[in-house]
Amino acid sequence: MLRLGLWRSLMLFGVLQLVSNVGFWWLAVAGKGVLPGTTIPAFDWGFVRLAAPTPVDGGLLMVVAFENLSGGMGTAAFVAFMMSLCQRRFTATQYALLSAFASVGRVWVGPLAGVLAESIGWPSFFILSMVLAAPALALLWWLRASVRALDVDPARRGGDAPD
Repeated sequence: MLRLGLWRSLMLFGVLQLVSNVGFWWLAVAGKGVLPGTTIPAFDWGFVRLAAPTPVDGGLLMVVAFENLSGGMGTAAFVAFMMSLCQRRFTATQYALLSAFASVGRVWVGPLAGVLAESIGWPSFFILSMVLAAPALALLWWLRASVRALDVDPARRGGDAPD
């Protein structure tokens, strides 16, 4: 993120998150067993235990790993963006309000996503999720000058951001 800057990070990681849905669409269309999987052997570490060997689908493992990686990068960029919107004097209040507002989709829309997926089918749902991500990326493109203005000057990285 430091090398890319705020706007490029948001755009690149947002595109990667959109692309991760292509993997879920592929799984929904192709089904289980397209890629070779592995078996996790049984173990007991005292604090966690797997009673029996468990097969893991290779395609699902690959898609979930990519989605987690891209989601983590996107979340880091988004948190940095929200932090850059806050003034030092009001950081706690402003960040709390921004993060609460950002969670509206996860809290209110997320549970309804399962109902939508059941009604239109999983492949169509993942295509719809990709289509719905495009306006956010277009808005980010449109606001690129404003977002770039929030980025920390490379000479000041590691220091305090301006108010």
